[in-house]
Amino acid sequence: MWDYVKQRMRLYPKSQVSCDRKRVSFAGLLRWTAAAARSLPLASKCAVLCRREFNAARGLMLCFEAGVTAIPMPVKYGGAACEKIWRATGFDLVIVDDPDLLELLPDYTGGVFLLDAGLIQAAVFTDTDRELRQAALIMSTSGTTGAPKCAVITSGGLLANLLDIQRYFLPGSADRICICRPLYHCAVLTGELLFSLANGLDIRFHEGGFEPRGLLRELEEQEITVLCATPTLLHCLCRAALRKSKRSPLRHIAVSGECMTHTTADLIRQALPGAAVYHVYGLTEAGPRVSYLPPSLFKEHPLSVGRPLDSVELRVVRPGEETACAEGEEGDIQVRGPSVMRRYYRDEAATRRALSGGWLRTGDVGRLEDGLLYLRGRRDGMIIRAGVNIYPQEIEGLMLEQEEVEDVLAMGTDRQTGGQGIRLLVQPARPGTGQAELLAVCRRCLPPHLMPDVIEAVDVIPRNQSGKKIRKGEGHAGKGV
Repeated sequence: MWDYVKQRMRLYPKSQVSCDRKRVSFAGLLRWTAAAARSLPLASKCAVLCRREFNAARGLMLCFEAGVTAIPMPVKYGGAACEKIWRATGFDLVIVDDPDLLELLPDYTGGVFLLDAGLIQAAVFTDTDRELRQAALIMSTSGTTGAPKCAVITSGGLLANLLDIQRYFLPGSADRICICRPLYHCAVLTGELLFSLANGLDIRFHEGGFEPRGLLRELEEQEITVLCATPTLLHCLCRAALRKSKRSPLRHIAVSGECMTHTTADLIRQALPGAAVYHVYGLTEAGPRVSYLPPSLFKEHPLSVGRPLDSVELRVVRPGEETACAEGEEGDIQVRGPSVMRRYYRDEAATRRALSGGWLRTGDVGRLEDGLLYLRGRRDGMIIRAGVNIYPQEIEGLMLEQEEVEDVLAMGTDRQTGGQGIRLLVQPARPGTGQAELLAVCRRCLPPHLMPDVIEAVDVIPRNQSGKKIRKGEGHAGKGV
């Protein structure tokens, strides 16, 4: 994979990677990577632990150049998440851009390589695990809420996914992409960073986190033409854009990470009428991209995530079975192809649950209609109330269509009498919205079986650094209404 990307980068020596403080050409980046790799100590697994995504990109490229399996770390998620990944993978070298970050890894005694300075703590090489032969990445999932699952992604798998993306995603060397999500996420690393390096796009790293107005300002000032984001971020971004008279420079948009709603799709079309919108679907274990909807179909089928990539097989099967669902019947989504992970690192039981006969059980629920895939949600996020299966995204989609609602999060809650109920966090469009008004909104737009047991007004819906809603764990405190 890396040989291919380097070869492509040499075609665009003047293209640049930048952030608020730094800027470097592709040619300069390749020179730095080659020189730094000569001083990187021998290692089996190397974590990339950097405050700035610009530096995380350099650290990952350094690992690829040195032939070391890279482990992107979720710095923005805090020490607990980072320590869990270290305990799960046992890496023997870490690349940092700030030595103070080592506080996130208590008791770590392995090698430390400081970007632009070199080795500051000696490394002790351990033999490469058989599980990591030809492995480019260990990508961790669920590390913020529980024990991380560490997907082993091969170099060949990354290359297959990258080539598939290049066949349909059409930005080129005249375009500029803004990367506004952490490289810890496989969709960002492959579909944004590696794609842009291989196709000569100028790359701008946004460092403002989930802050739509600041991002919109940066898109305009930097004349960004390509953006990849979740539906939620685009929803907020488009609302802000419609309040301004200035036309957005965006020409290519890839949407992924959450289920789309008609309201968000309409906002995107209104605020960004000149942009080609690619609605895509993937997951870390698939390396990551699985399917895409061409821009020509977005107006007619905005909720579909399209067709599988060229090298990917996709099927929808009945739960607990291998029997294919009928046309339009909902079931479990499974995928197969060269980009699918090899396994979960050091976790044979989880690997057996996820992989069978080459098929990856995604954990997502959906249906196929006329060859197009439609997502319903995560099976493990399903709420079961009185024997009825309820997907949080169904409630959220209906609520987000109401003008009184700025944002919303639905989740299951255990009832004292047994079974599950529905808990709804609502961020009102207007401060001071009271109980009667929120209840009226729910009664107006939700059928009886989707009515919440508990409604809470909150100042903001909890999200991670990618803008995805956090459905598990703490951090949902709000004013009960």
